[in-house]
Amino acid sequence: MIPKKAVFILGSGFSRAFSAEMPTVAELADQLRKRPALQGSPYGKLVDNPELLLTYLNLNQPWKEPEATLRDQALFVETQRLLAHEIGRAEARAFQHQIPGWATQLVQYFHATQATVITLNYDTVIERCVTLIKGRREKGKWPREFDLYGLPLSPLRSRSAATLGGTRIDTFRLIKLHGSINWFHSGIEGFPGEQVYYRNVTSDSPAKDDWGRDNPKTDALIRQLELDKTPLIIPPVAEKSRFYENRTVRILWTAAREALTGADEVWCIGYSLPETDLTMKLFLRSVARPARVTIVNKAQEETHGNQPILVRYREAFPESEIGAQTFVCENSVQKMTEHLLGNESEPPASSGSCWPQLQRD
Repeated sequence: MIPKKAVFILGSGFSRAFSAEMPTVAELADQLRKRPALQGSPYGKLVDNPELLLTYLNLNQPWKEPEATLRDQALFVETQRLLAHEIGRAEARAFQHQIPGWATQLVQYFHATQATVITLNYDTVIERCVTLIKGRREKGKWPREFDLYGLPLSPLRSRSAATLGGTRIDTFRLIKLHGSINWFHSGIEGFPGEQVYYRNVTSDSPAKDDWGRDNPKTDALIRQLELDKTPLIIPPVAEKSRFYENRTVRILWTAAREALTGADEVWCIGYSLPETDLTMKLFLRSVARPARVTIVNKAQEETHGNQPILVRYREAFPESEIGAQTFVCENSVQKMTEHLLGNESEPPASSGSCWPQLQRD
């Protein structure tokens, strides 16, 4: 039985498990190199890691001349838009295929248990699954993305017309620490109270969401509403960032802190806790005290570089039991979902199973 106070942390491996169409970091880098804005970029191999590139462009480095800083800020906004575009295209391709059965079951499990789900992904896979499930349910009995976010975000269409409210649905909390491809802001520094807008997820493709239905008039209106905005995509920077001055963004991290502080168990799905993500590692180490941490990851992702994933998790959760139950194998997210729903027997002791006996220190 899963404790009531369970927190799920989703990394890029979750989206990749959902569909092979969802891009890896390397695949995003390949697409960025093809874009005119980054062709001939002076930053060379920084393009190999889009989040590292965003981090560099976003920071006012002491060795940069003022004009170089301004150019980098412009390239930062351009790169944000390119990343959102490429992730959106991949997501549209992913939802052209049948949704994995485990994804529908897991989202319904999140809803039924009112879990806290912290995601480090920019995509809208979770929201889109919620939307498609909603289409098969009784009207008014299933949450909207506004219910998931639990934030003072405004619908993008409210910029041109009033929107009707609806009955609030109790559901799971989706905390998107690094922003989202359907969240928009001006990109201007020094505006902590700026309103953040979101585009309603209503279809099987980001390009057709909200009013957009491949209709020239409605598509033109959406483009107009987004004209002075850029996607709120936050790189995992370790240093002071203008993003964290925004009060709405700070609410995200406050909500994540409160959830992790009170969690009995944390499930880490498709997140390898890379050594470069220092912010997240320090955050987890300082606020999370769960009794147990369960790792859900592909078998080949058990080790990154010279440091096994288990070692990194023990550094981030020094007071928690880690490794007694793990899902490190192919189809790991599906296996975890079956376990949560009680559709699978207790894990066998065989080291060849989905619960290998990970070596302890």
